[in-house]
Amino acid sequence: MIHVANYAEGYVFVHAGVVALNGKALVLPGTSFAGKSTLTAALVRAGAAYYSDEYAVLDDEGFVHPYARDLSMRKPGDALQRSMPVSELGGSIGAGRLPVSMIVFTHYVKGSHWSAQSVSHGLALLEMLKHSIPVQRTPIRVMATLAAMLRNATAWTSSRGEADATSAALLASLSCAHNNNNIQGLR
Repeated sequence: MIHVANYAEGYVFVHAGVVALNGKALVLPGTSFAGKSTLTAALVRAGAAYYSDEYAVLDDEGFVHPYARDLSMRKPGDALQRSMPVSELGGSIGAGRLPVSMIVFTHYVKGSHWSAQSVSHGLALLEMLKHSIPVQRTPIRVMATLAAMLRNATAWTSSRGEADATSAALLASLSCAHNNNNIQGLR
């Protein structure tokens, strides 16, 4: 799959979880073991449409497309992954391209509490580059795509505790008509 992510014409693959609510996408960039699949699953259980727990697939205009393979879930403390269909979460799979409304840089820290800090578009772009698969091969195209994605998005960062508590607050913010650079209930 990494070959496709690196050479897909017209698309940039970013290592991230993606969900959607009310026509708005939430992107969760992260490395393996950061907890992005766990948070993605919690968001789907809470009512978000599932787009991916592996890649945010962005077109040249910065819109995200579904990459809805089964989730790859780990049990706590276990490196082995198991495939989990979205239906096991009681969720639905998203369809069609969407604008990215929120980008959340987070990772699980036991006992942590979410304390959202706004991230500038410049810093968000730099952080997204770390997770972009074809960046070494096509850096100018990747940067242009990420810049297009960020045009109408807000970006936030914080460590997080349990996924269910964080997912409820993220969905409340995503469901608002306007982000207004504020994540409700998270500050």
